[in-house]
Amino acid sequence: MNELIELNRAVSVRGVSEVRLAYARTLDAVWSAPCDTTHLHGRCHHSIAFDLVTESFVDSKIGPWNPEAQRRSVVRLDPPEASTLDTLNGDNIYARRLTPALRAMGAAAISSACCRENAQAALRSLLSAHQRAMLTYEHGYQHSQSDALVAARAALWQAIDGRDDVVLEYVRNNVTNARLLAEALRALAAAAEERAEAGQHARRLWPNV
Repeated sequence: MNELIELNRAVSVRGVSEVRLAYARTLDAVWSAPCDTTHLHGRCHHSIAFDLVTESFVDSKIGPWNPEAQRRSVVRLDPPEASTLDTLNGDNIYARRLTPALRAMGAAAISSACCRENAQAALRSLLSAHQRAMLTYEHGYQHSQSDALVAARAALWQAIDGRDDVVLEYVRNNVTNARLLAEALRALAAAAEERAEAGQHARRLWPNV
């Protein structure tokens, strides 16, 4: 089992951003599977996947200036959990590191997995942190629009599960920046077209948006 987890860690934690995002998508099948503690030495596959996703974003704090590297270093969250992001300013958050976790937690939060409530809490911290980080970029960054789609999708999916406040807060947190608000609304519209249920809830919520 340890070898299997380590192989997954190599992809989900140490892979490049595109690989980690692809891995996050594959976890949809894990979240939808029933809980089972009989085949992984007493641990449910949901908790293992949740821990790997958490580990994938904990190196997301931008630390002090490193004179040797001539740039600010990226350091580990302390404690290494999503709620620590709530204590950071946007310019101290490495936004791209959060994107795969947004995709994974967004799906886990609307599943019946045993980690569902933890995923819901983590998603709120991840969404807020990602938005604060995005606000520090005057013109966005490479792939910022595709990252915005990941965040918007995760927020919109929560409405499927009856948590409209998540997507409404996602929009509200962007109203101070016209560029980001436009980007967020376009991303929500795109996310609504991907999935029938998401589209239904987007139409229902659009007057409030």
